[in-house]
Amino acid sequence: MTPQLELCADEVRPLLGENTDFTVVGVLGCQGVGKSTIMSLLAGAGWRGGGSDAAADTAADSMAGGGAELANPPFPPNPPEAWARGAHGTSGVDVQVTAERLILLDTQPLLSASLLLSMTGSPVPPSVHSHENLLEVQALQLCALLLSVCHVVLLVQDAAADEGLWSSAAAGMPSASEPPLVFALPCASERAPTSSHAGYRHEAEQLRDAVLGLPRRPFARSLSERDWLRGVVKLWELVRRSPTLDEYNRATHKLHQWA
Repeated sequence: MTPQLELCADEVRPLLGENTDFTVVGVLGCQGVGKSTIMSLLAGAGWRGGGSDAAADTAADSMAGGGAELANPPFPPNPPEAWARGAHGTSGVDVQVTAERLILLDTQPLLSASLLLSMTGSPVPPSVHSHENLLEVQALQLCALLLSVCHVVLLVQDAAADEGLWSSAAAGMPSASEPPLVFALPCASERAPTSSHAGYRHEAEQLRDAVLGLPRRPFARSLSERDWLRGVVKLWELVRRSPTLDEYNRATHKLHQWA
């Protein structure tokens, strides 16, 4: 998916086949929380420097913006110069398909100030009333899409729970769904006063194993990978034309007028 959130199905189609035994994992979160690092771990990226403890310690820094310490990560994290500018890394949605038929969807940050800044140079679409409104609508659309097309969706945070983020991510979640499974990674540095754990690398690998070991809920009917892609295209069009989102836009526009 491009930075303008246009699907590039023709680019993804050659990566997919008629296999019906596959798993789709997506990720949501704000800017700089480590979404790409976690998705690279799920894709099987190894730690830079092999099995040394030093490598394990420095690998943790990538989650906090200290750089990429995974060897050849398929979803590269933000380089230090981008962190210094406050720029986001992923734009749109990046896709990787592993040999184990794991389809990984790494998304742009939700409600990112950097994304908002990049939007200000383009005109506001007629369906929204401001760039801020467009940013929020895009976040809701991405959440709705991932919750519709993924077997597992990860919501990544690096601080205390953000109620606004959870509300956005849950917008498309059925009310009868099970409560989310929470996995807390430790502080990146062993010198941190709250650090009491088996090591960041060990904990990160446990997170990977826990996610890959989750029971996979089947879709409504048996789908091949290419059937799934066709469904994504149709669902994205439905999400973008959603009357519920249109109604939400009208309501927020009235609130802005009354404010």
